[in-house]
Amino acid sequence: WIEEQTASGDLECRQRFLERMRLRMYDLSAFMKDIKMRFSKWYNRENDRKGTLWEERFKSLVIEGEEGALLKTAAYIELNPVRAGIVDDPATYRWCSYAEAVSGGKKALKGIRELISGRGNLLEPADVLGAYRLYFVQKSVDQSSRRPGFTQDQLEEEKKRQGRLSVPDALLARVRYFTDGAILGSREFVRDFLWSRRSEFPRGRKQAFRMRGADWEGLYSYRNLRV
Repeated sequence: WIEEQTASGDLECRQRFLERMRLRMYDLSAFMKDIKMRFSKWYNRENDRKGTLWEERFKSLVIEGEEGALLKTAAYIELNPVRAGIVDDPATYRWCSYAEAVSGGKKALKGIRELISGRGNLLEPADVLGAYRLYFVQKSVDQSSRRPGFTQDQLEEEKKRQGRLSVPDALLARVRYFTDGAILGSREFVRDFLWSRRSEFPRGRKQAFRMRGADWEGLYSYRNLRV
C-alpha cells in the first residue's frame, strides 16, 4: 500500500502510516480487539466452528491508585477463578498474579508489594504474600454466600498462620524451589552436601538458604530464590 501511494505521488503516506501504528501501540482497546480476533480465528479453525467466541465485549476502567481502590480490584481479580468454581484457592491457579508470586515471579511479587505498600513496611516476601492473602480471603468471606469462596473458619485458620501457605498448600502451587533449588533438605544436609562436593561448586558458596513463601518446616535450599 505504501509503495502504491508513493508511486502515485503521496510522499507523506509512510509517515502517516507510522503515526497511526504508533497510536495503536498505546491503545489497549485496539490491542484487545486484535488479540481476540486473531485468537477467535485460530480457535474456530482448530475446532471447525464459526462465529464469535467471546460472550461480551472487552471492558476497561480507570482505577484510582490510592485509598485501596486498586487493592480491592486486584483482590477481586484473584478471586475470579474461585468464584467460577475452577479452583478452591488462587494459589493453585497458574494464571493469577498471586500464584505467580508464590512460584517466584519477581514482577508479580513487586506488583503485590506495591499494592499493599500502604499496609506497613513489609520487607520479607512471605510477609508481603501473607498480608495480601489475608486481604483477599477476607474479601471472599465478605462476598455473597451464593458464590464459591472461603469460609469464616478458613479465614480464622489463615489468621493463625498470618496468611502463609502451609506445606500442602504450597506444594499445590507452582513453587520454584522444586525445579530451581538444586539441593533441598535440612540446613545440615545442604551444607554437608556442598562440603562433600566443594570442588564442584563455586568457591565461597557453602551456605544454605531458608525456603520462603510458606512454612516449609525447616527445609533449606542451595539457591536463595526469595520466594
